[in-house]
Amino acid sequence: MKEEYELNKFDKEKKKRQRLTKMMNQKYLREPLILHKKEMPKNLPGKEETTEFWKNINEKIRETDINNEKINEILNKLDIQEWEWKELTKEELEEAIKYTPNWKSPGPDGIYGFFIKKLINVKEHLLTIIKKLLKGEEEIPSMMFKGRTSLIYKKGEEKEPKNYRPITCLPVLTKIITSIIAKRLQIHYMNKENMILEDKQRGVRPGIQGTKDCLLYGKMAHKEKIIEAYYDFEKAYDSVNHEWLIKLMNSYKFPTTLINILKNMMEQWKIGMNYGNEEICEIQLKNGIIQGDSLSPFLFVLTLDPLIKILKEENIGVEIAPNRRIDVLYYMDDLKIITDKTSKMSKTHEIVS
Repeated sequence: MKEEYELNKFDKEKKKRQRLTKMMNQKYLREPLILHKKEMPKNLPGKEETTEFWKNINEKIRETDINNEKINEILNKLDIQEWEWKELTKEELEEAIKYTPNWKSPGPDGIYGFFIKKLINVKEHLLTIIKKLLKGEEEIPSMMFKGRTSLIYKKGEEKEPKNYRPITCLPVLTKIITSIIAKRLQIHYMNKENMILEDKQRGVRPGIQGTKDCLLYGKMAHKEKIIEAYYDFEKAYDSVNHEWLIKLMNSYKFPTTLINILKNMMEQWKIGMNYGNEEICEIQLKNGIIQGDSLSPFLFVLTLDPLIKILKEENIGVEIAPNRRIDVLYYMDDLKIITDKTSKMSKTHEIVS
Protein backbone atom coordinates (compact mmCIF):
# COMPACT_ATOMS: atom_id res chain seq x y z
CA MET A 1 0.00 0.00 0.00
CA LYS A 2 2.81 2.34 0.93
CA GLU A 3 4.71 1.46 -2.25
CA GLU A 4 1.57 2.14 -4.34
CA TYR A 5 1.14 5.49 -2.62
CA GLU A 6 4.80 6.40 -3.25
CA LEU A 7 4.43 5.37 -6.91
CA ASN A 8 1.31 7.50 -7.39
CA LYS A 9 3.06 10.39 -5.68
CA PHE A 10 6.06 9.93 -7.97
CA ASP A 11 3.80 9.87 -11.06
CA LYS A 12 2.04 13.03 -9.95
CA GLU A 13 5.35 14.78 -9.33
CA LYS A 14 6.64 13.60 -12.70
CA LYS A 15 3.57 14.91 -14.51
CA LYS A 16 3.86 18.17 -12.62
CA ARG A 17 7.51 18.49 -13.68
CA GLN A 18 6.58 17.71 -17.26
CA ARG A 19 3.87 20.39 -17.25
CA LEU A 20 6.27 22.92 -15.72
CA THR A 21 8.98 22.02 -18.22
CA LYS A 22 6.55 22.41 -21.10
CA MET A 23 5.34 25.71 -19.76
CA MET A 24 8.86 27.06 -19.17
CA ASN A 25 9.94 25.96 -22.65
CA GLN A 26 7.00 27.82 -24.11
CA LYS A 27 7.93 30.89 -22.10
CA TYR A 28 11.69 30.83 -22.45
CA LEU A 29 12.22 29.17 -25.79
CA ARG A 30 9.26 30.31 -27.82
CA GLU A 31 9.90 32.79 -30.58
CA PRO A 32 9.72 36.08 -28.61
CA LEU A 33 8.47 38.07 -31.57
CA ILE A 34 5.18 36.20 -32.00
CA LEU A 35 2.62 38.55 -30.51
CA HIS A 36 -0.61 36.76 -31.27
CA LYS A 37 -1.98 33.36 -32.23
CA LYS A 38 -4.28 34.64 -34.95
CA GLU A 39 -3.20 33.47 -38.39
CA MET A 40 -2.02 36.13 -40.80
CA PRO A 41 -4.18 36.70 -43.89
CA LYS A 42 -3.03 34.95 -47.06
CA ASN A 43 -3.17 38.10 -49.20
CA LEU A 44 -0.91 40.49 -47.32
CA PRO A 45 -0.25 44.02 -48.60
CA GLY A 46 3.00 44.45 -50.51
CA LYS A 47 6.13 45.77 -48.77
CA GLU A 48 6.24 48.94 -50.86
CA GLU A 49 2.57 49.79 -50.22
CA THR A 50 2.94 49.13 -46.48
CA THR A 51 6.13 51.20 -46.24
CA GLU A 52 4.62 54.12 -48.16
CA PHE A 53 1.39 54.05 -46.10
CA TRP A 54 3.11 54.16 -42.68
CA LYS A 55 5.83 56.60 -43.74
CA ASN A 56 3.12 59.02 -44.87
CA ILE A 57 1.66 58.83 -41.36
CA ASN A 58 4.76 58.79 -39.17
CA GLU A 59 7.54 60.45 -41.16
CA LYS A 60 5.57 63.37 -42.60
CA ILE A 61 5.51 66.18 -40.06
CA ARG A 62 1.92 67.36 -39.76
CA GLU A 63 1.35 71.08 -39.56
CA THR A 64 -0.15 72.16 -36.25
CA ASP A 65 -1.11 75.71 -35.36
CA ILE A 66 0.93 75.74 -32.16
CA ASN A 67 0.69 79.53 -31.98
CA ASN A 68 -3.11 79.61 -32.06
CA GLU A 69 -4.27 82.77 -30.24
CA LYS A 70 -6.92 81.03 -28.12
CA ILE A 71 -4.56 78.23 -27.11
CA ASN A 72 -1.81 80.69 -26.19
CA GLU A 73 -4.31 82.61 -24.09
CA ILE A 74 -5.17 79.42 -22.18
CA LEU A 75 -1.52 78.44 -21.73
CA ASN A 76 -0.62 81.92 -20.45
CA LYS A 77 -3.28 81.58 -17.76
CA LEU A 78 -1.70 78.45 -16.34
CA ASP A 79 -0.47 78.99 -12.81
CA ILE A 80 1.95 76.11 -12.36
CA GLN A 81 4.90 76.12 -10.02
CA GLU A 82 8.21 74.66 -11.11
CA TRP A 83 8.99 71.38 -9.39
CA GLU A 84 12.15 69.47 -8.62
CA TRP A 85 13.20 66.43 -10.63
CA LYS A 86 14.57 64.25 -7.84
CA GLU A 87 17.09 61.45 -7.92
CA LEU A 88 15.69 57.96 -8.49
CA THR A 89 15.16 55.96 -5.32
CA LYS A 90 15.53 52.24 -4.82
CA GLU A 91 11.84 52.04 -3.82
CA GLU A 92 10.73 53.66 -7.09
CA LEU A 93 12.72 51.17 -9.15
CA GLU A 94 11.48 48.19 -7.14
CA GLU A 95 7.87 49.30 -7.58
CA ALA A 96 8.36 49.74 -11.34
CA ILE A 97 9.88 46.26 -11.63
CA LYS A 98 7.17 44.76 -9.42
CA TYR A 99 4.40 45.91 -11.77
CA THR A 100 6.23 44.86 -14.92
CA PRO A 101 4.30 41.92 -16.48
CA ASN A 102 6.23 38.65 -16.52
CA TRP A 103 5.43 37.35 -19.96
CA LYS A 104 4.12 40.21 -22.04
CA SER A 105 5.48 40.10 -25.57
CA PRO A 106 8.94 41.70 -25.50
CA GLY A 107 10.38 44.31 -27.82
CA PRO A 108 13.29 43.81 -30.22
CA ASP A 109 15.56 42.87 -27.27
CA GLY A 110 13.54 39.67 -26.67
CA ILE A 111 13.82 40.08 -22.86
CA TYR A 112 10.81 39.27 -20.68
CA GLY A 113 9.96 41.08 -17.45
CA PHE A 114 10.29 37.77 -15.59
CA PHE A 115 14.08 37.82 -15.89
CA ILE A 116 14.41 41.39 -14.59
CA LYS A 117 12.37 40.35 -11.53
CA LYS A 118 14.22 37.13 -10.81
CA LEU A 119 17.81 38.16 -11.49
CA ILE A 120 18.26 39.89 -8.14
CA ASN A 121 21.92 40.80 -8.65
CA VAL A 122 21.01 42.85 -11.71
CA LYS A 123 18.83 45.28 -9.76
CA GLU A 124 21.69 47.16 -8.07
CA HIS A 125 23.35 47.72 -11.44
CA LEU A 126 20.05 48.84 -12.93
CA LEU A 127 19.56 51.34 -10.12
CA THR A 128 22.98 52.88 -10.79
CA ILE A 129 22.45 53.03 -14.56
CA ILE A 130 18.89 54.37 -14.50
CA LYS A 131 19.84 56.98 -11.85
CA LYS A 132 22.40 58.42 -14.29
CA LEU A 133 19.96 58.31 -17.19
CA LEU A 134 17.19 60.11 -15.25
CA LYS A 135 19.63 62.74 -13.98
CA GLY A 136 20.59 63.46 -17.59
CA GLU A 137 24.21 62.53 -16.92
CA GLU A 138 24.13 59.97 -19.73
CA GLU A 139 22.03 59.71 -22.88
CA ILE A 140 19.64 56.80 -23.12
CA PRO A 141 20.91 54.41 -25.86
CA SER A 142 19.02 54.62 -29.16
CA MET A 143 18.41 50.85 -29.16
CA MET A 144 16.01 51.37 -26.25
CA PHE A 145 13.69 53.47 -28.38
CA LYS A 146 13.07 51.10 -31.23
CA GLY A 147 9.74 49.33 -30.93
CA ARG A 148 8.64 46.19 -32.69
CA THR A 149 5.29 46.86 -34.33
CA SER A 150 3.14 43.96 -35.44
CA LEU A 151 0.45 44.76 -37.97
CA ILE A 152 -2.72 42.89 -36.99
CA TYR A 153 -5.47 42.45 -39.56
CA LYS A 154 -8.78 44.08 -38.53
CA LYS A 155 -11.36 43.75 -41.31
CA GLY A 156 -11.94 44.77 -44.91
CA GLU A 157 -9.75 44.22 -47.95
CA GLU A 158 -6.70 42.17 -46.91
CA LYS A 159 -4.36 43.91 -49.36
CA GLU A 160 -5.07 47.38 -47.95
CA PRO A 161 -2.43 48.50 -45.37
CA LYS A 162 -5.01 50.75 -43.66
CA ASN A 163 -6.93 47.64 -42.56
CA TYR A 164 -4.14 46.56 -40.18
CA ARG A 165 -3.84 47.72 -36.58
CA PRO A 166 -0.29 48.47 -35.30
CA ILE A 167 0.59 46.90 -31.94
CA THR A 168 3.98 48.04 -30.62
CA CYS A 169 6.21 46.32 -28.07
CA LEU A 170 9.12 48.20 -26.51
CA PRO A 171 12.17 46.79 -24.69
CA VAL A 172 11.39 45.91 -21.08
CA LEU A 173 14.03 48.30 -19.68
CA THR A 174 12.49 51.16 -21.66
CA LYS A 175 9.10 50.37 -20.13
CA ILE A 176 10.60 50.35 -16.63
CA ILE A 177 12.22 53.77 -17.14
CA THR A 178 9.13 55.35 -18.73
CA SER A 179 6.83 53.89 -16.05
CA ILE A 180 8.92 55.68 -13.40
CA ILE A 181 8.59 58.96 -15.36
CA ALA A 182 4.84 58.41 -15.89
CA LYS A 183 4.24 57.73 -12.19
CA ARG A 184 5.98 60.97 -11.19
CA LEU A 185 3.99 62.95 -13.76
CA GLN A 186 0.69 61.45 -12.60
CA ILE A 187 1.47 62.28 -8.98
CA HIS A 188 2.31 65.90 -9.80
CA TYR A 189 -0.31 66.72 -12.46
CA MET A 190 -3.25 64.50 -11.49
CA ASN A 191 -3.46 64.53 -7.71
CA LYS A 192 -6.62 65.87 -6.02
CA GLU A 193 -4.88 68.77 -4.31
CA ASN A 194 -3.09 69.91 -7.47
CA MET A 195 -5.43 69.11 -10.39
CA ILE A 196 -3.37 70.65 -13.19
CA LEU A 197 -4.66 68.37 -15.94
CA GLU A 198 -8.45 68.64 -16.25
CA ASP A 199 -10.25 65.80 -14.48
CA LYS A 200 -12.79 65.70 -17.34
CA GLN A 201 -10.18 63.55 -19.07
CA ARG A 202 -10.71 60.15 -17.43
CA GLY A 203 -7.86 58.35 -19.19
CA VAL A 204 -4.64 57.41 -17.31
CA ARG A 205 -6.01 58.90 -14.10
CA PRO A 206 -4.96 56.81 -11.06
CA GLY A 207 -7.73 55.15 -9.04
CA ILE A 208 -10.43 55.72 -11.68
CA GLN A 209 -12.16 53.31 -14.03
CA GLY A 210 -12.33 55.79 -16.88
CA THR A 211 -14.78 54.10 -19.25
CA LYS A 212 -17.24 53.21 -16.50
CA ASP A 213 -16.94 56.73 -15.10
CA CYS A 214 -17.88 58.30 -18.45
CA LEU A 215 -20.83 55.93 -18.88
CA LEU A 216 -22.20 56.79 -15.44
CA TYR A 217 -21.86 60.54 -16.01
CA GLY A 218 -23.55 60.13 -19.39
CA LYS A 219 -26.44 58.24 -17.80
CA MET A 220 -26.91 61.03 -15.25
CA ALA A 221 -27.01 63.62 -18.03
CA HIS A 222 -29.74 61.71 -19.85
CA LYS A 223 -32.18 62.61 -17.11
CA GLU A 224 -32.26 66.08 -18.66
CA LYS A 225 -33.09 67.26 -22.18
CA ILE A 226 -29.70 67.28 -23.83
CA ILE A 227 -27.87 67.48 -27.15
CA GLU A 228 -24.82 65.25 -27.59
CA ALA A 229 -21.96 65.15 -30.06
CA TYR A 230 -19.32 62.43 -30.29
CA TYR A 231 -15.79 62.87 -31.66
CA ASP A 232 -13.21 60.16 -32.30
CA PHE A 233 -9.90 61.50 -33.60
CA GLU A 234 -8.54 59.41 -36.46
CA LYS A 235 -4.96 58.16 -36.00
CA ALA A 236 -4.85 60.20 -32.80
CA TYR A 237 -1.50 59.01 -31.43
CA ASP A 238 0.09 59.25 -34.87
CA SER A 239 -1.12 62.83 -35.36
CA VAL A 240 0.74 64.50 -32.48
CA ASN A 241 3.19 67.18 -33.60
CA HIS A 242 6.47 66.98 -31.65
CA GLU A 243 6.92 70.76 -31.51
CA TRP A 244 3.47 71.06 -29.95
CA LEU A 245 4.35 68.42 -27.35
CA ILE A 246 7.59 70.20 -26.43
CA LYS A 247 5.76 73.54 -26.17
CA LEU A 248 3.29 71.98 -23.73
CA MET A 249 6.08 70.49 -21.62
CA ASN A 250 7.48 73.99 -21.20
CA SER A 251 4.08 75.59 -20.58
CA TYR A 252 3.17 72.99 -17.95
CA LYS A 253 6.54 73.54 -16.25
CA PHE A 254 8.12 70.13 -16.73
CA PRO A 255 11.56 70.15 -15.07
CA THR A 256 14.31 71.08 -17.54
CA THR A 257 16.12 67.77 -16.99
CA LEU A 258 12.96 65.83 -17.82
CA ILE A 259 12.28 67.91 -20.95
CA ASN A 260 15.79 67.17 -22.20
CA ILE A 261 15.32 63.44 -21.53
CA LEU A 262 11.97 63.37 -23.35
CA LYS A 263 13.32 65.40 -26.29
CA ASN A 264 16.19 62.93 -26.58
CA MET A 265 13.69 60.05 -26.56
CA MET A 266 11.50 61.67 -29.23
CA GLU A 267 14.45 62.22 -31.55
CA GLN A 268 15.22 58.49 -31.39
CA TRP A 269 11.73 56.98 -31.64
CA LYS A 270 11.71 54.25 -34.29
CA ILE A 271 9.47 51.30 -35.08
CA GLY A 272 10.08 48.19 -37.14
CA MET A 273 6.86 47.27 -38.99
CA ASN A 274 6.19 43.52 -39.11
CA TYR A 275 3.78 41.07 -40.67
CA GLY A 276 4.19 38.05 -38.41
CA ASN A 277 7.95 37.67 -37.88
CA GLU A 278 9.01 39.42 -41.06
CA GLU A 279 10.15 43.03 -40.71
CA ILE A 280 8.84 45.08 -43.63
CA CYS A 281 10.52 48.40 -42.92
CA GLU A 282 11.93 50.66 -40.22
CA ILE A 283 10.26 54.02 -39.65
CA GLN A 284 11.50 57.10 -37.80
CA LEU A 285 8.67 58.72 -35.80
CA LYS A 286 8.93 62.36 -36.84
CA ASN A 287 5.24 62.65 -36.09
CA GLY A 288 3.14 60.97 -33.41
CA ILE A 289 3.87 59.27 -30.09
CA ILE A 290 5.44 55.85 -29.82
CA GLN A 291 3.16 53.37 -28.07
CA GLY A 292 3.76 50.32 -25.91
CA ASP A 293 4.47 51.82 -22.47
CA SER A 294 2.70 53.73 -19.67
CA LEU A 295 4.22 57.13 -20.54
CA SER A 296 2.76 57.47 -24.04
CA PRO A 297 -0.89 57.72 -22.82
CA PHE A 298 0.08 60.51 -20.41
CA LEU A 299 1.87 62.48 -23.14
CA PHE A 300 -1.15 62.05 -25.40
CA VAL A 301 -3.54 63.26 -22.68
CA LEU A 302 -1.28 66.28 -22.15
CA THR A 303 -1.65 67.31 -25.82
CA LEU A 304 -5.46 67.45 -25.47
CA ASP A 305 -5.64 69.26 -22.13
CA PRO A 306 -5.71 72.82 -23.61
CA LEU A 307 -8.75 71.84 -25.71
CA ILE A 308 -10.61 70.71 -22.58
CA LYS A 309 -9.70 73.98 -20.83
CA ILE A 310 -11.07 75.97 -23.79
CA LEU A 311 -14.33 73.99 -23.81
CA LYS A 312 -14.64 74.45 -20.05
CA GLU A 313 -14.56 78.24 -20.48
CA GLU A 314 -17.49 78.15 -22.91
CA ASN A 315 -19.90 77.33 -20.07
CA ILE A 316 -21.72 74.62 -22.01
CA GLY A 317 -23.30 71.55 -20.46
CA VAL A 318 -26.32 70.75 -18.34
CA GLU A 319 -26.85 71.02 -14.61
CA ILE A 320 -27.55 67.65 -12.99
CA ALA A 321 -27.39 68.87 -9.37
CA PRO A 322 -26.78 72.15 -7.54
CA ASN A 323 -23.34 73.45 -8.61
CA ARG A 324 -22.73 70.30 -10.65
CA ARG A 325 -22.63 70.43 -14.45
CA ILE A 326 -21.75 67.88 -17.09
CA ASP A 327 -20.32 69.32 -20.29
CA VAL A 328 -17.33 67.36 -21.54
CA LEU A 329 -16.59 63.66 -21.17
CA TYR A 330 -13.19 62.60 -22.44
CA TYR A 331 -11.58 59.16 -22.47
CA MET A 332 -8.23 59.29 -24.25
CA ASP A 333 -9.15 60.31 -27.83
CA ASP A 334 -12.90 59.77 -27.48
CA LEU A 335 -14.71 63.05 -26.82
CA LYS A 336 -18.35 63.54 -25.92
CA ILE A 337 -19.89 67.01 -25.71
CA ILE A 338 -23.13 67.48 -23.76
CA THR A 339 -25.17 70.68 -23.87
CA ASP A 340 -28.78 71.87 -23.89
CA LYS A 341 -28.77 74.37 -26.77
CA THR A 342 -28.07 74.00 -30.49
CA SER A 343 -26.26 77.35 -30.58
CA LYS A 344 -23.82 76.18 -27.90
CA MET A 345 -23.21 72.92 -29.76
CA SER A 346 -22.47 74.78 -33.00
CA LYS A 347 -19.91 76.97 -31.27
CA THR A 348 -18.37 73.93 -29.57
CA HIS A 349 -18.11 72.14 -32.93
CA GLU A 350 -16.19 75.08 -34.37
CA ILE A 351 -13.69 74.89 -31.49
CA VAL A 352 -13.14 71.13 -31.77
CA SER A 353 -12.88 71.21 -35.56
